Amino acid sequence: MAKRKPRVRKVNTKNWGQRGTSVPLAATIQIPSGRCPFIMEDSCRESVLQWIALVTHNKHENLTYNKSVYEYWVRHSFDMNSSKEDHKAVIRLIQEVVPEKTRRVSDLMFSAEGFLEG
Repeated sequence: MAKRKPRVRKVNTKNWGQRGTSVPLAATIQIPSGRCPFIMEDSCRESVLQWIALVTHNKHENLTYNKSVYEYWVRHSFDMNSSKEDHKAVIRLIQEVVPEKTRRVSDLMFSAEGFLEG
């Protein structure tokens, strides 16, 4: 039986497995992985709007967040079972002020500049 030639010629493999420059691609996030970068202290309107503005301001510019990202990350601040009323109130406010797709802070349905200062 004759020996087959490999389909890929492996000339130089010393750089295999090394990370190069990471370039974020434009993507729409529906469910994020990992912890939320900011935690809400309470469920008052001002705190929730500030949290939404901070999360949106600190994401990468190539990413687009669906409304479900904010709704998903609320569970890191308020438990669905023990803080049910707070969780529901924050979800209602998110549904009111966050559009279906958010690419930048100006896409939000409220003036977020006041929450980002200071």
